[in-house]
Amino acid sequence: MWKIIPLCPNLRYLSFASREENASRIPPAIASSILFQTLTRIVLCGVQTRSIPILIRAINSAALALESQPLPLTHFHLDVKCSLLKRDVAFQLIEALSRASIRSLYLSHLHYARTDFLEHVAMSLPLLEALTLRHQEMFALHDRRPVSWPCPVHEYAQALRNFSRLSFFGWNNLFWAISYAPFYLLE
Repeated sequence: MWKIIPLCPNLRYLSFASREENASRIPPAIASSILFQTLTRIVLCGVQTRSIPILIRAINSAALALESQPLPLTHFHLDVKCSLLKRDVAFQLIEALSRASIRSLYLSHLHYARTDFLEHVAMSLPLLEALTLRHQEMFALHDRRPVSWPCPVHEYAQALRNFSRLSFFGWNNLFWAISYAPFYLLE
């Protein structure tokens, strides 16, 4: 499929779902195409985490080509497979997406999930209206259960205040481990 994409210079919506057991890699040739100059929505499912730097280069190259105009990209959905999205790559991806007008962001298999990442997203993507983050501490092929995030919930609430337009927020935080003081005060 990746060979067909450069033949569509005015593509607006790219949806890719890998059927490969070990995930698909994004070919390096994508980074030099003009594809990302026209895309408004990207949905990538089942891509290898190690090919995300190629995606970052492609977004940055498209942004340089458009110079002062932001990329038309408004919706970005990334569901990596067979690995986790580590801290440095996640920060670089958000930095690349800051060159677009992102309103909706979905990231899965996010290994680094501290509040400074949320603050970076808020600062870099000021137009963001919908955000979904799926954190995983270690790689598991079919595990979609809620997990405990590394910081207390109130710290995430504080970080979420930095989003001026956020209306929808989803995460896979394990909530039943939370204790509420009023319950204990009643006993």
